[in-house]
Amino acid sequence: MNWQTAVHRAFIVAVIAMMAALNVRAGETVVDDSCGFTLILPDGFAPNPELVGAAPGIVHAFVLGDPTDEEPEVLLFVEKLRGTIGREHLTQEDMPPGFQGRLFITRWKGFDVDAIEVPEQLGKIQTITYNVQIPLKHAAIQVRLFGPADRKPELKRLLAEI
Repeated sequence: MNWQTAVHRAFIVAVIAMMAALNVRAGETVVDDSCGFTLILPDGFAPNPELVGAAPGIVHAFVLGDPTDEEPEVLLFVEKLRGTIGREHLTQEDMPPGFQGRLFITRWKGFDVDAIEVPEQLGKIQTITYNVQIPLKHAAIQVRLFGPADRKPELKRLLAEI
């Protein structure tokens, strides 16, 4: 075997290894025994341990996008709430004065759960945060999906996958 064939084979092996590594990341499963949930991440999300604990209750944080480019990323947080939540759905009266978001119901494991769409301005960028409250046995969690408003269709798709 000449050196060109050896280099070609090494290149093919490297490409296959990279593709295999990407497939491991796609659809990664997060198991949190202390909070009592399992989460299958949509393709492309990567853990971001720097954001864990950035706000009280944040127990997991993930990013979708390239933090080194100029484009804003999509962020996914799992926040442990302080207790359980009841079966009653949130109403507009439950929201703080001046609330500009939208309440809606979404499905989680066959159950209707409360969700809140919150438009926000972050510097010059219009953003949206989706907050979904998930009732668990010991303490509820809130899943927060944050991203640029111009990616709203993608955010809605991601929220449905999560």
